[in-house]
Amino acid sequence: MKIEYLPDGSPDCPLIRIYDFRTAELSALQQAFAALASGMLTRADLTALPGTDGVRGCRLVAVAARAGRGVIAVNDKPGTFEWIGTPPYWDDLVAWVEPFLAPGQRDYQWLYEAGPIQVLLSRTGEW
Repeated sequence: MKIEYLPDGSPDCPLIRIYDFRTAELSALQQAFAALASGMLTRADLTALPGTDGVRGCRLVAVAARAGRGVIAVNDKPGTFEWIGTPPYWDDLVAWVEPFLAPGQRDYQWLYEAGPIQVLLSRTGEW
């Protein structure tokens, strides 16, 4: 699985795209979201999941918090982003990832669209 920050190149930018994944890698992502939703984890470094590559040094850390803030750049760590959401939000993402576990069910899904940096889940990296 690849996680990449795209600062420009499309009207949808800036965005972080999660793409080129295998079922096992996507299942690990879904499990990380479930652990954030349940309170088992308060932080999950998604780029540290097995089989995951942070393209050009991109690092994405998902954080469970009382209030969602979306995706923010970590100022003192270039290429590092925190994706801050509430437990119910992470629970929604568990369901949004589910169709991608079956071949051919979905090509892409926006996982976060409300802030200046969006998050895209895409089989091929296209949308």
